[in-house]
Amino acid sequence: MKKIIFLWLCLFYLSPALAQEITIVYTADTRSALYPCHCPAEPDGGIARRATKIKELRKQNPNLLVLDAGNIFAGSPLDFSRQNPELDKKRTLINLEAIKLMQYDAVALGMDEFNFGKDFLKEQIENINLPFLSSNLKIEKVAPYLIKKIGGLKIALLALTAPQVKDRVPDLEVSEPRTALKSVLSQIEKENVDLVILLTNFLLGEERDLIKEFPQINILITPPTHQEQIIDKIGATIVLQAVREGRRLGLVRLNLKEKKITDYKTEEIRLSSEIKDDPKILAILPKCFSNRDCLGKAGTIGQCKNAAELNAECVFVEIPKVSLMVIKPKVCLTCNIEGQLNLLKTYLGNVDVEVKYLDYESSPARQLIKDLGISFLPAFILSKDIEKEESFEVIKEKVVQKGNYYLVKPEIIGISYLADRKRTPATFDLFISLFDKNTAELLERAKPYKPKIHFLVVEDVENKTFSCPHETKELEEDLRAVCIMKDYPDKALDYLICRAKNIESSWWDDCAREMDINKIKNCAKSQQAKELLKENINLNEELLITTGPTYLLSNQEIFSSRLNPSAEELKRIMEANK
Repeated sequence: MKKIIFLWLCLFYLSPALAQEITIVYTADTRSALYPCHCPAEPDGGIARRATKIKELRKQNPNLLVLDAGNIFAGSPLDFSRQNPELDKKRTLINLEAIKLMQYDAVALGMDEFNFGKDFLKEQIENINLPFLSSNLKIEKVAPYLIKKIGGLKIALLALTAPQVKDRVPDLEVSEPRTALKSVLSQIEKENVDLVILLTNFLLGEERDLIKEFPQINILITPPTHQEQIIDKIGATIVLQAVREGRRLGLVRLNLKEKKITDYKTEEIRLSSEIKDDPKILAILPKCFSNRDCLGKAGTIGQCKNAAELNAECVFVEIPKVSLMVIKPKVCLTCNIEGQLNLLKTYLGNVDVEVKYLDYESSPARQLIKDLGISFLPAFILSKDIEKEESFEVIKEKVVQKGNYYLVKPEIIGISYLADRKRTPATFDLFISLFDKNTAELLERAKPYKPKIHFLVVEDVENKTFSCPHETKELEEDLRAVCIMKDYPDKALDYLICRAKNIESSWWDDCAREMDINKIKNCAKSQQAKELLKENINLNEELLITTGPTYLLSNQEIFSSRLNPSAEELKRIMEANK
C-alpha cells in the first residue's frame, strides 16, 4: 500500500515536467454568419455545423480551448449577409446565443461589436454572460485578461481591440495597444503562467510589428488577411489566422514541456455539408433571414417566408425566363458587352436571361435599328415579358418602351458604338479639359496619332454665352486655344501640352513661342474666337459629351476613361483604328 501511495505522489509531483498536449480551436471575423456560405465550390460554414464539430473535438481532446479573436456582430460593411439594423441585430443575438451554447472560453471585443452602439453591446454583455476580453478597452464586465487551467497548465488569454474603434465610439476609453499590453503582461507575470495567448482584430496586420516587442507571447490569433491563409511565426511566437465567416475551424495542437512549446501542428477543418447540424442550434436558428439563405435546385429560386422568425421557411419556385437581344458591332475595339450584360443582370435580379446576339449589319438587326430608332451600340433589347416580373419595378426607369420591346437606356448600360454615323477610318477626336490634372500626360501619349481636340464647354444658345467647370479662366484659355489651333495648326498640340502642364500659371505666352502674341490676344477677344469655339464644341453637343477624357474613333466608336490609357494600350487601340 505504501508503494502505491509513493508511486502516485511521484507522478503527481513530476507531472509538470512531463510533456503536456492541449488543443486550441479558433475563429475570427465571423460577423454572425449563421448559415453556410453561398460558394459554389465549397458551400461551407454555418453555426449549426460548427457546434457539432466543436462537440466532437471536445470528446476527442479533453484539453481543449475554444477562442474567437473578435468581430462576431453583424452589420458591418464587410458583412456579406448585411440587410438592415433590425435584422442584423436579430442575427447578432442568435449568434451570441449559439456562441454561448458552444461554450467558447474567450471572445475578444472587435470593432464590429460596436456596430449598434455601445449601449447595445453593454446590454448583451450583461445578458449573455460570455467571457468577453479586451486589454486596451475599459468597459464594464469586459476583462483585460483571463487565466484558464487546462490539463494542468495555466494559460493566460489576452485581447487587443483595433484602436480605430475610438473613431467609431469617441467616448470610449481606449488605451494605446503597446502600453496596454505591457501593463497586462506585467500583471500576469505574477500568475506564473505556462502559456500566453493574444487575440487581436487589428486592421491590416498591424499587430505583427507590435508582437516583435513582446516575445513572452506564445501564440497570436488574428482575423484572416486578403492573402491566402498563412500560418507562420514571428520570432518564437506562433501566428494563427482564422478563416472568414467561420467557413472553416482553425485548430492547433500544442506539445509543451517545462513551459515551452516543443512542437505544434495546425489544421483547418472544413465545415462541409457532411457535418450534421447541431439540434440545440437548430432550435434557435430560423430557416432563413433572406432569399439568399434559400438555396434551391438548378432552375429554381428560393424565397424566404417569415424571414428571421423561428417559423421561417424557404419556398422554391421556378426561375422566370426573359428574352434579351443584344445588337453588337461586328468589330469594336473597346466594347465590354460581357460587363454591360452582367450589370444589366444585377438590375434584373432573379430571372433567367436568354440572350440572343445580332450583328448590327445583319438584316434582322438593321430592321430593329430602324424600327426602334437605335443610334447607340451595343443595344440591349428586352422582350415585353419583363413587365410580368418583380424586377420590372427596379428596371422600368432604366428602359424605354419601343413597341413590343423595352430598350435599355444608353446612359444606364454605357455605349461603345454610334450606329447612325458614317465611318471615317483612322480619325481620332479627343474631348478634354486643359484643367484636368491628367491632360498633359494624355496629350503627350496621343500626340503621335494627331487627335482633333474638342474642349468641354457648353453653349447657352439663348443667352449667347459659354460655360465650363472652371468658369472665366477656363473659357479664356479655350478661346486662346481655338485661335492658335486655327492660325498655328502645326504648333497647337505642343502649346496645349505646355499649358496643361502648368495651367494655373498666367504666363500662357511662355508656351506660345514663335507665335504672334498680339495676334492671338486680339483673336481670343473677338467674335471670331467665339465662332471658332462654337464650331469646336458642335460635336460635343451632337453626341451629348459633357465629361472627359472621351475618345471618338473613326467617327463611330466612343468611350471614356477615368484614368489615362497607358502608351501601350493607346498604341494598340490606334493601330486597330487604322
